[in-house]
Amino acid sequence: MANPDLPQPKKLRQTVQFQPRWEDLNVDCLAKCVWKSCRGQATFLRLPPLCQIALLNRVADVCHGLKGLSLHRCSLIYSSSIIPELIGKCKHLELLSLRGGSNNLKELLLQISIHCKNFCRLLVLNAVIGREDALAIVNLVPNIKYLSLRKSYIHRDNLVTLFRCCKELMLLDARDCSGFDGSDVEILALASRIDKFSCEGSRNGDWKS
Repeated sequence: MANPDLPQPKKLRQTVQFQPRWEDLNVDCLAKCVWKSCRGQATFLRLPPLCQIALLNRVADVCHGLKGLSLHRCSLIYSSSIIPELIGKCKHLELLSLRGGSNNLKELLLQISIHCKNFCRLLVLNAVIGREDALAIVNLVPNIKYLSLRKSYIHRDNLVTLFRCCKELMLLDARDCSGFDGSDVEILALASRIDKFSCEGSRNGDWKS
């Protein structure tokens, strides 16, 4: 029996990261490594750039309980639909992080709207958030609660659209962004309706990645 006077070990979140040397990449070995280390119970997965399609398929088949997925922009430029298919298999997904771009954002969010009923967090780092991207967010995941667009370009009108249409938004992180003035009166008025809005370092100018 555990001693109640001693601090109890914390339950660790199952997190798996792939950072192999590409010349040594072996799909079968990596897939077996994931299964062996987490036994299919991983809740967060961060994938490197340019994953092989076979590896993405294996990951989707193994990690059925995935709640968080982080993808590099290089993984989003496949001409095939492998990434949307991967998303479609993640029924319990709550968080999607896109590093370095928003390629195919509409297609990804479409799959999320169909298959991922618990989805509530979207992080898009260092990207251009255009009108089509903003409309994809408000139309496909209107109940999103946490949205981070750090170091991205987003025109003020698109930011206003997000504030007005995402009624359940609790947090919007727009630090170090460009395309809008952080002291814009309308934006600040809309931001006052949510729990937390961060826009430190943001400026109304051209995007600098």
